[in-house]
Formats: sequence, C-alpha cells, structure tokens
Amino acid sequence: MKSEKFINSILSLLIVLFASSQSVYSLEVGTHEAINENVAKGSLNGISFDNYLKNNIGIAGGINEYFNDKKVFDWIKIGGRYEDKPPLVIPYVRSVNHFHNPLTEEGFSGYFYGLLLSGDSSVVWAQKTIGTQSPISDYSLGGNYSWHDTRDYFYRALTSISTTQRETYFAKTFRGIGQVMHLVEDASVPAHTRDDAHVIGYHYELAVDKFRKNDDPVFTNAIANPRPFDPSILTLAPNPLAPVPIAKIFDTDVYDGLNASAGINQGLAEYTNANFFSEDTIFDDAYSYPKESSTDIQNRYSELYKSKQAA
Repeated sequence: MKSEKFINSILSLLIVLFASSQSVYSLEVGTHEAINENVAKGSLNGISFDNYLKNNIGIAGGINEYFNDKKVFDWIKIGGRYEDKPPLVIPYVRSVNHFHNPLTEEGFSGYFYGLLLSGDSSVVWAQKTIGTQSPISDYSLGGNYSWHDTRDYFYRALTSISTTQRETYFAKTFRGIGQVMHLVEDASVPAHTRDDAHVIGYHYELAVDKFRKNDDPVFTNAIANPRPFDPSILTLAPNPLAPVPIAKIFDTDVYDGLNASAGINQGLAEYTNANFFSEDTIFDDAYSYPKESSTDIQNRYSELYKSKQAA
C-alpha cells in the first residue's frame, strides 16, 4: 500500500543519513530533534523526502506544508522529542520501551526513575497494534504513535472530508513518523541494547555530547567513515512478534553473541550491542563482546576532555 511505502521510505532514508550525520553521536532530546529535522530536509542519491511528498503524496508544499500551524518537518522534529518527553507527562517513563537486547529479544526490566518497571522491546513497541501503546491506565503515557497508529492517521488524513480532521491527522502522521524514527535512533545507544538504565547522573548520552562538542577524533573519524546500511535486510524473513520489515533495521537475528563481525546485514541494535559497552556492562559476563583481549584500555578520553576544557 502507498502508506506503507511512504513511511518505509522515510525510515530507510533515516538509517543511511543517520550513519553519516554528526548529530547522531549524542542522543539527548535535542539531538533526536536535530536528527529528525536533518533527515526530513535531506536527500540521498538525489531522492528527497520533500520531493516524495510533492510527487507521490500530492502535498504541494512538501516538507514546508503547514498542518495545524506547523510545517511537516517541524512535526517530524517534534516526534523526536515527544517519544522521550511527551507533553504534560512526568516522569518520562515512556522511554522504558526504548530498549532492545538482540541476544534476548527483550526490552528493559529493572529500576527506571526510581520505579521498578519493565517495558516492551523497542522492536515490539514500534509495532504495537492501533491504540495500545498508551492506554489511560498504563504508566507509559504520551499517546499512540506506533507504526500501525501512524499508518491509520495517514489513512484518515487521506480520506477525511473535514478540513479540520484532515489537518489533525496529517499532523499526527508526521509526528508519528518522528516518534518511530526516534526508536531506531535509540538502537545506536549501548545502554538501550544492553538492558542498562541511564536516566540519572552521568551517562553515555551526556558524555558523548561533550566529546562531540570538543571535536574528538573518534567522531570526526566516524563521520569520515560511516558504517553503511544495506536495504536488503528489509527483505529478510519477518519477526513473528513484529512482522513489518522495519523490525530488521533494529535486529536481523544474525548476531547471537558469538560472532561480533557478522557483516553489514546486522541490525543497528546488534551492531551496537556487540561493539560498545554501556556504563554498567563493561566486561559483563552476560556479553561476549567487546572482548577484553581485543580492547585497548586507555584513559585517553578523560585526559583529552580535561585538556580541552582547560584550553
């Protein structure tokens, strides 16, 4: 269906641009907004989301078209924020559903914001059936913005005869795309793939933001040599718990903990789990990789950061 191709196109474009965008290396809320905006405004091999909206969907203004007083790219940007921090919801426990351990296929379970909680795997959360992400009685407030909800909003936008309803459903469509994109982005964060809460104090997402701002060579090298995305993973056998092909962007079921170099057909969560530590899983027995024998342990980062701060 056109709606599936439409949403699949922007998510696939996200992965490729995600790998080569400097802003991806710290995933605080502002970075999610920046990634989503850059992807919405960007292009790949001459293909742009803006042109797709104009030529395939019939939205004359493309990413600059207004729906409910905001442009399309603004709604996608807002989706990047609201998947972590929905309006009028405190604490922000929705993000307990943003974890996926590719070795266990499970989400987070443990203490989160001081509460003992467990969440859906982000792969499953992204594909919750219509209207089931955030029922009123559930702690995961913030609305229903799964893949299926977003497709439903898109269908309603296309079929509504009321201008008001059409505006509302298009706004919800583009916000929903931004929220699903957020889930993919989180699969690049080690803590999100190794069942490690990181909501209070000093953690990876804050540390990386500081290194990025100080032009650390780790980031400049990564920008110059991005890891490619192979769209063929979208054609692999479906995940029975999340049958829409976007599940493979997270996890292709290639990595089983025994082979960290399974090639580019790994999902993003698999690559992150196998190649990066989170704060509380350094040489943890639950994870075979990264191996201590292949790790050059240094204090370079803290010393480099201190020297740049002093300068």
